[in-house]
Amino acid sequence: MDYKEKGKRVKRQATYIPIIKSENKNKLGFAELIIDGTVKLVKRTVSNSNRNSVFEESLLMRNNEEAIIFNYVELKSFKKRASEYFSDCSSLVSKIEDEKYNRKDLEDLVNYYNANCAK
Repeated sequence: MDYKEKGKRVKRQATYIPIIKSENKNKLGFAELIIDGTVKLVKRTVSNSNRNSVFEESLLMRNNEEAIIFNYVELKSFKKRASEYFSDCSSLVSKIEDEKYNRKDLEDLVNYYNANCAK
């Protein structure tokens, strides 16, 4: 990410990419690209009008596949979901199972996969 100084503030240059949000692959949204690679980590801000709240949603996506939500506040087990998503990389699944990576380490997890397991 590029940063530009503007007075005393630092302005970040963000890159936004389209994401597939549904199985029929025709509903696209946009999210900020955090990590680019075979597996991309993207984030977007989501507002919940019912609860008057705003939160950041983290999504993982592979080329031409639906983006999978990996929120920090999800109800399902992070370990189980991450192990399933990265099932093609046994060394990473072992690290997830041994709790070397958890939901707070999503960026490290994606970087590990892209560096060691991406085809």
